[in-house]
This record gives sequence, structure tokens and C-alpha cells, in this order.
Amino acid sequence: MRVLAIDYGDARTGIAVSDLSGTIVGQTEVILGIIGTLVLAECCRRAVGLPILVVAGCFVLYAFIGRGMSLDLVVYNIFYTTNGIIGTPISVCSTYIALFLLLIY
Repeated sequence: MRVLAIDYGDARTGIAVSDLSGTIVGQTEVILGIIGTLVLAECCRRAVGLPILVVAGCFVLYAFIGRGMSLDLVVYNIFYTTNGIIGTPISVCSTYIALFLLLIY
């Protein structure tokens, strides 16, 4: 059974969906998250180089070893939340692209 609730945060308010078993993402979402993260890692390797992957890999290993997070939770945090791939990098890119377009044209 899924539970739908309103999540009152400091910066914004949103709708949170979870279920009573404690699983956040299913097997399909985990596989898609891993594939999406690997595709992004390859794009970063081609654009920036291998050192950025070493740093990112150290952070992912820290999530598994240092924090003791499960694979589901790591994939959820990296790929599906606004704290991961979709959040800050997309926000920064869109801001600077908008500034670039406004100032150049």
C-alpha cells in the first residue's frame, strides 16, 4: 500500500509518496537509475576526463561503506531526488545557459 503525504520543508513544500514496506524504488527503477548514472558517467569521462570519475566513485563508495546505505537508497538519492543528478547540475546548467543566451543575443 502506498502512502501519499504532504512534505513540509524549509525551502519548499511538496508531495511525498512512500509505502509501508519501506521500499522507495522498485527493481525496474533501480536498473534504470544505474543505467542513467552510467550513461552520465561516460558523458562526464568524455567531457572532463577520468579524474572526475575517480572523485565521484569515491563519494559513491563512501555512501556504501562509510554510511552503510543500501543500493536502492543510493540509486534513489543519486538519480531520483533533486539532491542528485537532476537537481543542482541541471539548475546550474539552465542558469548559465539562460545568462549566456541573454548576454550574447
